[in-house]
Parts: sequence; structure tokens; C-alpha cells
Amino acid sequence: MEVNAFPSAGRSRKLSDLMTEEPTIEAPVNGDRNYNGPKVAKFLTGVSVEEETEGDLGGVERVVVRRKKVQQAIEMVMDGDESEEMRKRCKEIGEKANKVVEKGGSCFCS
Repeated sequence: MEVNAFPSAGRSRKLSDLMTEEPTIEAPVNGDRNYNGPKVAKFLTGVSVEEETEGDLGGVERVVVRRKKVQQAIEMVMDGDESEEMRKRCKEIGEKANKVVEKGGSCFCS
């Protein structure tokens, strides 16, 4: 069983993540990642790990991802209540994502 752990949650990376046909575990921490990361959970293609802030680094909040939250995310993807449905959904979306980049697909570049 494969899981894509902590790939970039940026918009430009989502298509290639989906093409693996495997669930993702993401920890979005800035930029569009805060918007795109939670989408994996909404569309049942993975789990987004919530980050926390603590203290500061010279006026900038320090963003952390807790070990316990990562462990919970891994457990959800590997054998959680929705893991089977998540894998099925990833397979469906991944197949569609792969088709759009094939010759004749809407995103095919020669």
C-alpha cells in the first residue's frame, strides 16, 4: 500500500499528486497550500494535517505540525473508516487525471 506523504499542497502540484492514484497526506503551511490542502479531505483523496502556531521567530509566528496529528493522518489513510472509499476515489480521479495528459487529452502538450 502506497501513500504520498507531504507532497507540496500547491495548486501546480495537485494534478501530478492525483495521477499517482494514491491518497495524499498533506501539511499545508503557507500560500495557496492553506486553501488547496484541505481540498484533499473534501474530495476524499487524502488527509490534510492541521498546523499550529506557537511562539514567534523574530516577529514571525512559528508554524508546527504535531507528531500526533501526523500519526492520526497516517492511521486514517491506512486503515481508517474512510480509507477504502478514499482509495477508490483516488483511483477514479487518478485515471481521469492521467487521461487528460495523454495524446488527444485536454492537457496534452506535444
